[in-house]
Amino acid sequence: MIKTIGFDLGGVYLTDALGKKGWESISQTFNIDNPREKFRKRYREYMNVVNVGKRDIDDLLKDLLPPGYKDIEKIKQHIKKIQKVLYPETLEIINQLKNNYQVVLMNNEGSEWNDFRIKEFHLDKIFDKLLSSCIIGEKKPDKNYFKKALKILKIRPEEFLFIDNTLKNVESAKELGIQTIWFKNPAQLKRELLRKGISF
Repeated sequence: MIKTIGFDLGGVYLTDALGKKGWESISQTFNIDNPREKFRKRYREYMNVVNVGKRDIDDLLKDLLPPGYKDIEKIKQHIKKIQKVLYPETLEIINQLKNNYQVVLMNNEGSEWNDFRIKEFHLDKIFDKLLSSCIIGEKKPDKNYFKKALKILKIRPEEFLFIDNTLKNVESAKELGIQTIWFKNPAQLKRELLRKGISF
């Protein structure tokens, strides 16, 4: 029996904090080459440590932007400015689910952006618990992330339903016995929830 439902954030409710579209916007706005595409491998390596709170986003920007680039603060303000609600319907679903389930946030996010998005979008009022990667100290799809989340929530895998738009995160959770939904859009999510017998 499901007791708790976990939601990813970027691509499920909000836009990604610093995903592909964010880098494209930076590139166009500030007239620089897209550093994410140019240094894809290094970008992934950085995000692995940024998302668990071990490094700062400033380090990433300094390394990936052209040498001597001075407008890092302007870029950070631009990133904050382009954050928005992608699917307002997801919030409606979350609010309905909260009548019968504990609903928790399960996002990969560095500390600075996590704090900003919590305050900007009142995520602490929307979710019953915040289990962001920078708080847990592990990131999806690492199985240790899900194991730590289950321990914090004090539930068994079969009592948990996890929702994410990234397939590898969904598959990792499923391998631990966690029930999952691979998110495509809010209408599909609602159908999948009903199919699983989730009550609103």
